[in-house]
Amino acid sequence: MVSFQYFHHLSIIAAIGLGLVSALPASAQTAPDSIQQAENFATQQAAPQQDDQERSLKALALILGRAQTVRILAAQHLAYLSSKRATPEVHQMEDAAQVMAYSLICADPEMDTKTLNDIANQSTLKIALLLDQSPAGQKIKADSAGRPEAERLALISDVASTTLMFKIGRRRGLFDSLKTDFGTKRFCAGLGGDMRKRYESLAADLGKHFH
Repeated sequence: MVSFQYFHHLSIIAAIGLGLVSALPASAQTAPDSIQQAENFATQQAAPQQDDQERSLKALALILGRAQTVRILAAQHLAYLSSKRATPEVHQMEDAAQVMAYSLICADPEMDTKTLNDIANQSTLKIALLLDQSPAGQKIKADSAGRPEAERLALISDVASTTLMFKIGRRRGLFDSLKTDFGTKRFCAGLGGDMRKRYESLAADLGKHFH
């Protein structure tokens, strides 16, 4: 899940990039008659370009800073969830991560794409709700004091999505090593039965809590 703010920041960079490569104004097509005119012309042309470059750098710094904040908070929240692994809710998220990691490797006709997406959405929502009890969530709350509610919710959404991707990535790494050892066909055949059971349980839970 990618937040709207990311698309907004990317649109800023796209606009800036177009500005940097756009054609020079008509005055740039006229050669200066003297050294003084040349210096004046160079100064006039450099200023707006410098402003565009500064805006571009600021936009990039904003994106990178935001990404770093999200990664740090997601890592903190992941550590919190790992400490609560014995709880049924977190255990269910682990099952969801395994099923989604498996679906990235094995084309299983019994796993519906829409249902997998709904499982991912439900897991993201549960991860977001558990932020209230997490040190990462407390930091978000403290840092968001006085800021618009939409901004806080967007950050929670990004952290929850990134946390889920961390969980899927960890499981995918393990599955990839097993696939290397046994081959894709044997790996999928050997793990398919267990993953389908987990998938069916998660799909059944969607009707109770998500829809």
